[in-house]
Amino acid sequence: MPACLARLIFIAALGCVLSACTTTDPTTTAAATPMSPPSSDAITPLPTHPEIRAALLELKTRDQAARAKLVSLLSEITPGPDGAMQINAEQMVVMNEVSAIDAESTAYLKSVVAEHGWPTKSMVAEDGAQAAWLLVQHADADPQFQAHALELMEPLLTRNEVNPRNVALLTDRVLTGRNEPQRYGTQFADDEHGVMRPLPLEDPSNVDALRAAVGLPPLAAYAEQLSTAYGQPTSVEPLPSSQ
Repeated sequence: MPACLARLIFIAALGCVLSACTTTDPTTTAAATPMSPPSSDAITPLPTHPEIRAALLELKTRDQAARAKLVSLLSEITPGPDGAMQINAEQMVVMNEVSAIDAESTAYLKSVVAEHGWPTKSMVAEDGAQAAWLLVQHADADPQFQAHALELMEPLLTRNEVNPRNVALLTDRVLTGRNEPQRYGTQFADDEHGVMRPLPLEDPSNVDALRAAVGLPPLAAYAEQLSTAYGQPTSVEPLPSSQ
């Protein structure tokens, strides 16, 4: 397996682990239990669809457990004499498990969207909405659904029913999936020297302003977080467009 492909698989396996540095942590496992009663000093409306919230949280728990296992296994990959990365049988089994979980999660989320629309904070509470975003962020095998979810989420921003940082991350996911320049600089890949760099950007000179508008830190700070997480050098210089 080429080194660049192995790295991309590794990044995909991590999913949104890195975004935890800049958003509400999507990697925290939440139990699929009913909402706790609101405290007397902060009344929080109960979700209108607690059963959907519970299912989303359960799927999120499975997603994160499988990815944690895969990340641990993939971190052990080393290049052979020819520079190629070799995936062993155990790693392939877990990769297939992750793919199966993603397919199941995507199917459930699509059924919810078809019947109820996008799961909002009002429908499934803050943690349920976060789980829904995490699952669609991992639905790379169904880019059309990712794009549809983004179209549904964008109008909900004005009602504070979705997290603007989540919309930004999904926007970049959809754009890069189409091989188009990303807007917020959240998607990185290795260059030929093993340096992690942003995939091509729509507007490099204004990317930090765009990031600030949705609550993301400057691109340089994000790159430092990536470097710490992956243990390899990073750069804010975007990769050249392949188009």
